[in-house]
Amino acid sequence: MEDRIRLSITDGIADVRLNRADKMNALDPAMFKAIADTGARLKQNTSVRAIVLSGEGRAFCAGLDVERIAALTRGESILPFADLTQRTHGIANFVQHIVWIWREIAVPVIAAVHGVAFGGGFQLARCRPAIRRTRDAVGRDREQVGRPRSARSSVMPV
Repeated sequence: MEDRIRLSITDGIADVRLNRADKMNALDPAMFKAIADTGARLKQNTSVRAIVLSGEGRAFCAGLDVERIAALTRGESILPFADLTQRTHGIANFVQHIVWIWREIAVPVIAAVHGVAFGGGFQLARCRPAIRRTRDAVGRDREQVGRPRSARSSVMPV
């Protein structure tokens, strides 16, 4: 987990950092697992009073790793270890679970967003209502094509 997520807890504040700066914190199978494991760990930790979720480097999270997109073109799954057609985590499959678990945590989760937050990264940033972003933060949720203009997002709220 340490190679994908850095977690420190000081005075009841959990600092969770996506730690794959060389890939703009893109989501690969190890990152999916680390995000889920960290969320589960913090959900059980009663000494935590708030969580700040951020990304190392120049981006919050660039979304799905390009290597996993290439795997899809070869007929492989986004996550080789998970059946995404099944709701294996209550109401969610594993990919949905990495966002949903942060909604289930009883303390405030603040997404500190800078740079880009695309696709799954955008979803992760929006896991809770508290989003703080820098002026350069831009987010886009998966496909924008075919959605009414009112349902499109291109810049996250300040």
